[in-house]
Parts: sequence; structure tokens; C-alpha cells
Amino acid sequence: MIYGDLHLHSVYSNSYLRNLPPWVASTPAEILAKAKERGLKVVAITDHDTLKGSQEAQKLAKKLALIVVPACEITSKDGHILAYGIEKEISKKLSAWETIEKIHEQGGLAVAAHPFRARPPIFNGIGLGKLIYKLPLDGVETCHAGMSKQVNQQAVEAVEEKKLNLAKLGSSDAHTLDFIGFGVTVFNDQVKTVDDVLEAIRKRQTEARVVKYEPFWQKYLFSFRDQFNFFQRNFILPLFPSR
Repeated sequence: MIYGDLHLHSVYSNSYLRNLPPWVASTPAEILAKAKERGLKVVAITDHDTLKGSQEAQKLAKKLALIVVPACEITSKDGHILAYGIEKEISKKLSAWETIEKIHEQGGLAVAAHPFRARPPIFNGIGLGKLIYKLPLDGVETCHAGMSKQVNQQAVEAVEEKKLNLAKLGSSDAHTLDFIGFGVTVFNDQVKTVDDVLEAIRKRQTEARVVKYEPFWQKYLFSFRDQFNFFQRNFILPLFPSR
């Protein structure tokens, strides 16, 4: 079996520091190195409303022998939608229907991110909820390492009990390196390329698992630790160059 984490965030998710908390301090190169260390083969950097992190990661994919799927997480008016296999950015704050239509126009796949997450809009984390029963989605994130077991079970039941013909994906939604690979999507051994990954999702040939749940307090503690290190590395140390 081949394991992938298809929901990861890099520094490009920061949107000029407005996406707080937590602020992401990991570069695409650091993310790919950690993913490889964790035994992952498939990776998607899904920064908020931008393909910059994904594009940077794609340039490093061959060197690290990883399959890096073009992707981003789009903020629709109705909730977050993961877009896989797109090459052009899609405007945020469109309706979920419009967003999915634009993803499909590019031949991409639309997956509901953490559909049953309920958070205030200021934290930029709303899920689609029961809209997943009506939308022309390709998949649902059913195993999210940052959600509770109860919230994940809602997503599983939505797909299985309602008999929705949607792929099930697992991910970490990691905003720090520590949690990469805590949630995974499982593919069969025939998956060798980005097209193979997309086809597996399209044909609903995936499994979703949570390897380990992310402790809530650690998520924020580690994020602020990374933020401090980022500032130190980029703003403080340059003021005191070694002689």
C-alpha cells in the first residue's frame, strides 16, 4: 500500500499574516522532507487560496522521489473545498457550487475539507456540513487527524449511510511539521504518478485512516514555537551576522 497526506499547509497559507491563529512557518521543502521521513509517498500542499506552495513543492518532487499533487484549499462562501489537479488559482468567496464548477472546468477534483467542523468564520475553518449531500463533489475528508473521532464519524456516516458515491480521504491538515502523516489516504501499489492519484480518487479507490489524533493544545503550542523560530531565522539572526 502507498500512503499520502493530501492536506498540508506551508508558509504560503499565511496571506500576509492575516490567517491567524495558527500561523504556518514551514516551507514546502521542509514539508516534503518531513513527509519522506514519515514514509509518505504522496503529498499535496493545500495552502489557502493559492497554488504557490504547491508549485514550489512540485519542483522538488522528482529529487525526493515523491508524488506531489497540484492542489490548494479554496475558501468558498459555504465552506472549505480541497481542489486537486488544478493549474490555475480559483477565486475565494464564490459559492460552493461555483467553486466546484471551476475546479471541474480545469479537470480537477473537488473534495469537502473537514465537512462537519464548526468554527467561527474569523478562524477560517468552516466545513460544508450537510451541503455535501447536494454538491457535485468527488470526495470527502472522512479521517482528519485534527478533528475529534465524533466529527470524523459524522463524515464517515454521511458517505456510507447516505450511500454517497464519493471517495474517502484522510489527512493531517498539518500546520506544523510535527503532525504530518497523522492522517493518511491509502492507495494501492499501482499508483505511480499524479494522474494515478487523481484517477484513484476519481474511481473511489482510496481508504482513509487516522494514524494518530493531534492533541488540541499541542497544535497551537507547536505552531507558536514554529512562528518564533521563523521570526528568529528570518528577522532576528540577520541583524547579527556572524563575523
